[in-house]
Amino acid sequence: MALSGQEILDYLNFSYAGWFNTMKSPTDHLIRFTENSQGRLQTRRAYYNFDSAMGLQYEVDVSKPAGEMVKILGLADGKTFDLDHKYLVALNSYRGNGGGGHLVEGAGIAPEELVDRLVNTTTKDLRYNMMKWIEERKVITPKPSGQWTVIPGYLFESGKKQDYPILFRN
Repeated sequence: MALSGQEILDYLNFSYAGWFNTMKSPTDHLIRFTENSQGRLQTRRAYYNFDSAMGLQYEVDVSKPAGEMVKILGLADGKTFDLDHKYLVALNSYRGNGGGGHLVEGAGIAPEELVDRLVNTTTKDLRYNMMKWIEERKVITPKPSGQWTVIPGYLFESGKKQDYPILFRN
């Protein structure tokens, strides 16, 4: 899809606003939780709506309010990121059709405009292409890209330590 730099920034801010809580102290939750009907904490949004981006260098500041957490530092190749420039962005069909609200609510693109933003589509879905890629390689070794970070580190580390048992309880 073709998205402006501003739309990409707004998309990412929307994603992280549903993912991370605004932390004021190390005792605050890192993850944005809500309480379910059984009184247990669960993520505010479904995990499959936690998007991040490749090809960008950026920071997510969990001390900032929702909508202001993301600061894009530049493109991964060192070039400048321009809010007014149009970029080609690879998305799956769920997201490209407005699923999760990232494009419509986050980036502010009208639902009827989404199809006009398509530049190219594939004949097979993402899962198929990933399956074929993995089958060809037999063994894959995922590595973090290091293209985005969460700051400030002391809030991130304390929140991560506190929220891990909630997310991954036995």
